[in-house]
Amino acid sequence: MSNRPYKWEEKNADHSYDDIIHLSRPKSINHPPMSMEARAAQFSPYDALTGYSDQIAETARITDGRVELSPEEQQTLDQKIAVLVEKIAIAGRYGAKPNVTVIYFVPDKKKDGGRYDEVEGIVRLIDTVNRELVLVGEKPTDELKIKLDDIVEIYGEVFDALE
Repeated sequence: MSNRPYKWEEKNADHSYDDIIHLSRPKSINHPPMSMEARAAQFSPYDALTGYSDQIAETARITDGRVELSPEEQQTLDQKIAVLVEKIAIAGRYGAKPNVTVIYFVPDKKKDGGRYDEVEGIVRLIDTVNRELVLVGEKPTDELKIKLDDIVEIYGEVFDALE
């Protein structure tokens, strides 16, 4: 007597599909074949917590902190802004305005901190009421307003006399 709970019986081979087993897969004339990406998407994991992966990515995103300028650096920056105000006044409405490069802080809209951007352009205006520096890019319609409090550094040929 065997210790197996069942007795293995060899079944006779079923040959009922021998006539179609080697045929190619049928192709529909009404529907185009599905792409491999679309077929794979059917088996992609289900995201039960919609937006959770986005929140994780947002939390992992690193932002820079705002740098506080020393009194000497702030004084140098104020001198450079005064030079720009003077050059703009001398240039008048149609004169050549100074070309500068500005490094400034862009606050993040979603979390504390932000990033530092560097942009080059022609100074069109320094708005002392709203405390903004207005730069014009290659096209006159490319206008960028930068808060004076967000500016960390300004440099360009116009400041060669200061250094």
